[in-house]
Amino acid sequence: QPTPLVKLSDYEGPFAKTIGLFARRIENTSVPVPPYQPGRVLCSLSPSGKFRFWIRDSMDPLAIAGALFDASIDMWNDGNKVLAHGAKGYAERAGMQYVAGTTSRFVTDFVLPSAFHEDPRYYRLGRGPAGRRLFHAVTHVFVAHNDNGRHQPNYSELLGTPANAMMNGAWWPGGK
Repeated sequence: QPTPLVKLSDYEGPFAKTIGLFARRIENTSVPVPPYQPGRVLCSLSPSGKFRFWIRDSMDPLAIAGALFDASIDMWNDGNKVLAHGAKGYAERAGMQYVAGTTSRFVTDFVLPSAFHEDPRYYRLGRGPAGRRLFHAVTHVFVAHNDNGRHQPNYSELLGTPANAMMNGAWWPGGK
């Protein structure tokens, strides 16, 4: 049984808001540990649940901050010569980064997991040596839980990444 996630209310230090921002992201993408019930399948998430998961993941402040950060890097490196400079160019870059991330998460959090009956969430390993937990985290890229609780290839990651690259490259000004 995994260790319970740290709740924001457990921390009252000077960085409570910052810690809360990151803790909320982890709580949204990790599977909460329900009270033990014999015969309960932990990995069951309906298509509507997967859709709500995508909405929560896309509306997360860190998703927006990531788009703003990526737009800053793109502007700093003059990565897309088609877009303008200044505030208008930055706003365009930030909007496109957010749309690209949201469509990417739509495919990997909702479409492919619904099609292949897999759970897009991460099942953390709360105890054990650091190497074992790191191995567990890395294997999540390749192995997912299906809706019956069994392991299967992580199709949403394995197929979603190239699909998202092609999809976003098709509409991104000047290619991506």
